[in-house]
Amino acid sequence: MRQFVTLSIIATSLTISAQTLFTEDFENSPAFTLNTTDANSTVGIANTWLVNNIYAGGNGVADCLGFPLDFSIGATAGQPVGITTPNGNYLHTASTVAISNGIQCCSFGAADGFCTDADDIFSGMNTDVSTLGSTDVSLKFWWLCSGGTQYYGEVWYSLNSGGSWTQLTTPITQYRNQTNWSEQTATIPAFGNQPTLRFGFRFHNGQSLAGGTDPGFAIDDVRIIASSASTIATGGLGSAFCQGTSLNVPYSINGSFNAGNVFSAQLSDATGGFGAPVVIGSVSSTTAGTITCQIPFITPPGNGYRIRVVSSNPSVIGADNGVNISVNEAPNAGTNSTLSACSGDDPVAMDLGGDSNGTWSGPSSVINDTYDPSIMSPGIYTYSVPGVGSCPPDQATLEVTEIAGPNAGTSEVAVICKNTGLYELFDFLTGSPDLGGTWTGPGGLPFAGTFNSDNGTPGIYTYTVDPGGPCPNDEAVVTVQLGEPGVAGSDAEWSVCSSELPVDLFSMLVDANSTGIWFNSSGDPFNGNTSEGGVYTYIDFAQQPCSNDTAVINLIVQQAAYAGENGTATLCTNGPLQALTDLLGGLPQTSGTWTDPNNVVISGILNPAIAVSGLYTYTVQGIAPCASDEALLAVVIDPCTGIGSIVANDFQLNWIASGAEGYALFTSPDLNNATLTIIDAAGRSMRSWNGISSRGRLAVDVRDLSSGLYGLRIQDGVREAMVLFLH
Repeated sequence: MRQFVTLSIIATSLTISAQTLFTEDFENSPAFTLNTTDANSTVGIANTWLVNNIYAGGNGVADCLGFPLDFSIGATAGQPVGITTPNGNYLHTASTVAISNGIQCCSFGAADGFCTDADDIFSGMNTDVSTLGSTDVSLKFWWLCSGGTQYYGEVWYSLNSGGSWTQLTTPITQYRNQTNWSEQTATIPAFGNQPTLRFGFRFHNGQSLAGGTDPGFAIDDVRIIASSASTIATGGLGSAFCQGTSLNVPYSINGSFNAGNVFSAQLSDATGGFGAPVVIGSVSSTTAGTITCQIPFITPPGNGYRIRVVSSNPSVIGADNGVNISVNEAPNAGTNSTLSACSGDDPVAMDLGGDSNGTWSGPSSVINDTYDPSIMSPGIYTYSVPGVGSCPPDQATLEVTEIAGPNAGTSEVAVICKNTGLYELFDFLTGSPDLGGTWTGPGGLPFAGTFNSDNGTPGIYTYTVDPGGPCPNDEAVVTVQLGEPGVAGSDAEWSVCSSELPVDLFSMLVDANSTGIWFNSSGDPFNGNTSEGGVYTYIDFAQQPCSNDTAVINLIVQQAAYAGENGTATLCTNGPLQALTDLLGGLPQTSGTWTDPNNVVISGILNPAIAVSGLYTYTVQGIAPCASDEALLAVVIDPCTGIGSIVANDFQLNWIASGAEGYALFTSPDLNNATLTIIDAAGRSMRSWNGISSRGRLAVDVRDLSSGLYGLRIQDGVREAMVLFLH
């Protein structure tokens, strides 16, 4: 808030006999309108009025009836010291042809009836001056004009705001034959006691073959001065004031003022000019005194202001205070105001509309010119702007009140383990959230507030409390993140056959994740592949906050049944008893049972004298989950009077069995271009095959042989073997 300072000022009495009612030096926007049609004048034919500070002449070329004519314009005479701003701006005529050639000093284009037409150009005051109360009014101005008998300046006046004009012929009718600046005074009774008085200047450019000489008509320092029985003098004032400051302006008078008169104090512009004065205070009075005034807040800062006092009845313009006054920009803290904030709301700006260089004081510290309901207390806060120069500091207040706003609590992150049931998201909010709010889920969809960890969607869930009053809604969010629990499956016991080793323990888990780790009975981790029985632990590690899960697998390894390897044996009928197990390859288990070619269980000790030739089967019973195992032994009961087997150490040839559809089956080493021969019991060659190649197994066609004992002989390069078989 701006503070007003009232200054007590001692008035000094000043009595003057002459008063300046109007002055124009053409240095700023003139109170004259140039080139009008007043007083039967024309516009823009051969000459025009200009306002500038150009005095230099120059040379140019004019077009006369299509012929170029050279011309020269001399310089305009410099101004004497008596003029307010010597060689500054002045009002003057100029030839339009000269202007087109860049010459803008005082000149004129003389009308000759050939190249230049006759014209009259006029410029007049556009403001009224009141001379009421003044009986002796004079027009003063500086002028020059060389011209000629048909080319001269004139002075005109108007008593009706420019509605009509009268030529002033006293003391001079035609202003010419003057090439240097001269001051002129004109006084006639018609100027006095007029509510409106204006003056204008016309240049007459009549047609003549005698010609004329530059310069044209030039005017400067136009003043209207009144000698009046009534005068006003402005008293002394201080030298510096602030915008908005109150002050008392003293004034003294000389003469009498009529009833209903108003004295008004006027403030000039920053350069001391009263072209557009600002009234800063008035008083109805007919006597001297003081006027209570105020410097307007919008007054631009400056150092050249003046103050004067004027009257209304009679109309008298008093002299100004005589010295320049400074108007300083006043500190502005703004306007007292109030602020309502909702508790828990976002910070709000504390702005009183004042200057930005102030400081706040109040119940709480103010940061960044904002009120934060969450950390600050309500009350009266004062904004102070420091003084500048003669201007005192300024203060304004902001009264802050708080309204209880809604509280949705504090946003939190909820990490929930999957498949662990239902959760009320309200319970995850911290602070003191109000009950009765509403929930929305991801994508803004309505949500009941209960989260199902079995099928719920993770994401942002918003809780909104609507207070139903002036305070806005409050929101808090619960960000739901789902954690994966550990799933190791159930404990189990598995039995495997030793023939299936190694086993992958992962294959023994049921409904378990495959991301866990196996530990052996010693507690060491491994990859889950094992060839040993024992107790193994599987741990599937969970995402927080879920729990790990453990499964224990008891692996039991059963020994696989082993009946040995298939074999072939030739026994003589007169030979000793033979243990058939000894005739099998490998190390067969001894817990098996034998069956003869007729599938009759036998003891396993064969008596060649009564035995029959054929395939004998040895079966070892497996223990679950192991399967039983069998080995076949091809036994030939030989009278030992005919052919016999040929055995080579590096050539193992065995009869496996008689196959279906009349084929005998054998195992042998790989053959390459071998010769096969079937020999009967008498050693006779029954048939032969050449160029035979095979890979470990042979099927020999014996369909056209009669039943009996035969031998298969194989010759493969230097190797040779023969085995007996029954058909």
